[in-house]
Amino acid sequence: MANIAVLVSPRTFAVSLGAMTDIHARLGEVFESNEALGNYAGVATRLTIAASTGVPVHFAGGMPLPCSTTFTAIEDARLIYLPAFQVATIEHLQAILKAAEPFHVWLARAAAGTPIGAAGASVFHLAAAGLLDGGECAVPPRLAAAFQDLFPRVSVAKTRTLCVSDGPAPRITCSRDWQNGALAVRLLAAGFSTAIAESLALREPPEGDAGFVPNEPDPVVARARTWIRDRFARDFRIADLARELGVSHQGLIRRFRATGGDTPRSYVQRLRCETAASMLVETRRTVSEIAQLVGYRDIASFRDVFAAHAGMSPSTWRRTQQCSQKRPL
Repeated sequence: MANIAVLVSPRTFAVSLGAMTDIHARLGEVFESNEALGNYAGVATRLTIAASTGVPVHFAGGMPLPCSTTFTAIEDARLIYLPAFQVATIEHLQAILKAAEPFHVWLARAAAGTPIGAAGASVFHLAAAGLLDGGECAVPPRLAAAFQDLFPRVSVAKTRTLCVSDGPAPRITCSRDWQNGALAVRLLAAGFSTAIAESLALREPPEGDAGFVPNEPDPVVARARTWIRDRFARDFRIADLARELGVSHQGLIRRFRATGGDTPRSYVQRLRCETAASMLVETRRTVSEIAQLVGYRDIASFRDVFAAHAGMSPSTWRRTQQCSQKRPL
């Protein structure tokens, strides 16, 4: 079961915690509306909220936060998210960091191969664990000077409010609460797949740069992409889509090509292949079962399209990805 671990600190901001709990709920919406995506993860994800210090934990403002365990109970997290918390004074922040020293040791170990995101003051936890050394991160402006004093080996971004490190297991930092949704979408992309992240971002575009919502200049094409994403595993005709949008079949193709160079048919194929690639790694279903779940009745056709998309057969993709323990596409 894929575990999404949320590690909270004293005085956690509800809006920051909600960025991940809400995106997890929307993950369920995606599963329910598309059988292929539902089977991709077996609807087998769980969200665990644990404390970075001791329990009980309270929200900023004093309300109890539903958290009954600590970080020591977290095992094999698919991704880790640290929501922002309230800092009254620098002395208060230093006290939290001191109490969280065992958590920082755990975080450094858990970071191997695991995408981690931190919002607001929680960026200090990543730096204390040594996970940002030599890189750049986004820090709330009022805490930037204190951060630089404590962690001189980490560069503070001057203008960017969302920073993403390179690599398959990125460290994502966010300095503004209103961008926490974008941070959460990026974590889902790194922990699951870009196909899942794009579905979530298109369903409810987050504030800020999530990186998965194309700047679509043609509203008809934007509606078409959303319509296809909700139906790509089913049998349907592009002519039916064109009729629903009030344009001709050829007119829709021309509009697609004008905005991205692909066609509605190639867009459907890409979505099917991205989803199949995820399912090949995340599930034990056979290639034949996956082909049918993503919309192909003919296994030979699926193999041909997948090979053209990924550069290798579905079986080879599964074997190489599982051996390297990389996330799909």
